[in-house]
Amino acid sequence: MATFKTYSKETKGDPQSFIYDTLDSKVKNQINFIWKDFFEHKKFPLEISELTISQIFNIACREFGLDNLYSNGLFCPDEKNQLEKFIQENTDIEILLDIIHIIFTKIEFVDDWLKHNYFIDLYYTSKEAKNDLNTRFRENGIGYIFENSKILRVDNQFLHEETVSSTFNLINNVDYQNANEEYLKAHEHFKQKRNIECLNECLKAFETTMKIICYKNSWNYDKERDTSSTLINHLISNNFFKAYHESYLNSFKQILSANIPTIRNKNSGHGQGVEKKIIPDSLAKYMLYSTGAIINLIVETQNEYENLTLPLK
Repeated sequence: MATFKTYSKETKGDPQSFIYDTLDSKVKNQINFIWKDFFEHKKFPLEISELTISQIFNIACREFGLDNLYSNGLFCPDEKNQLEKFIQENTDIEILLDIIHIIFTKIEFVDDWLKHNYFIDLYYTSKEAKNDLNTRFRENGIGYIFENSKILRVDNQFLHEETVSSTFNLINNVDYQNANEEYLKAHEHFKQKRNIECLNECLKAFETTMKIICYKNSWNYDKERDTSSTLINHLISNNFFKAYHESYLNSFKQILSANIPTIRNKNSGHGQGVEKKIIPDSLAKYMLYSTGAIINLIVETQNEYENLTLPLK
C-alpha cells in the first residue's frame, strides 16, 4: 500500500547520508509489509500467491544452502512466515539484499504474468510495490534502489533520480535493449568495485546508443569499425543536435568526444604495464552519471524527432 506522509517525515525530511552495511528492524518490517500486501490483497488469486511464495522460498533455500529459512527449534512455520522471519532476524546485508532482490523480481514477473494470462489488473501493482520499497530505502537512509529488476547502489539521490532512473526509463524498450544491458553491467561492475570494467561498459553503452540512433535514422555507419569519435561526428554532421549557438555545439562535441571516451581510453583501454592500474570510485561514479546524462540527451532528442515525425536532414 502507499506510504503515508507523517508529521515527522514532513518536518525532518529524508536523511542526508546513506547506510550501506545494515538494515535495521524498522525497515525490514516495512519491507515485509510491502511484499505481504502484494501477495495478500483480495484480487490476487490465492493459488498463484502460494505458488509464487513457494518459488521464492525454494530459490532462497537453494541459493543460501539451507533446508529451511527459519525454525524455532520445535517446528518450522509455513513458507510465508519463514520468509518473513528470515528477513526480520537476518543481519547479513548481502543476504538481505539477495532475498529482497529475489522477492521483488518475482513480484514483477507474476504481475506481468497475471495481466497476460488471467487478464487481471492488480489493485496493488508491482510498480507500486517497487516504488514503496524504494521509498522505504530512501526514508531510512538506505543507499540502495530497486531499478530495472536490479538492486543498485545509490550515492546521490538527486543525481540518481535525474540521470540513472531516467536513463533506464528511456532505454528500457526493445530498440535500446543492448544499450540497456551494457549500462546495467556498468552498474553491476561499480557495485562490485570492478571500476575498470565499469568504464568499459559505460563506453559500450554510449557507443551502442549512438549506433542505434544511426540505424533508426538510416544513416551510413560501420557498426563494426566506427569509434565513438566517428559516431559523434555522424550525429553532428546529420544535424541531430540543433546548433542554436555555435560555441555550445562545439563545447558539446568536446564533451562527447573527449570526456567519456578519453577517460576510458586512457585508463582502461590499454595494457596495464608494470604497475596495476587503480581506478578510484569517484571516477567510476562520475562515469556512471555522465554516461547516463548524455544517453538521456541522445535518446530524448531522438524521441522528439520521432514525435514530430520530421526526417533528420
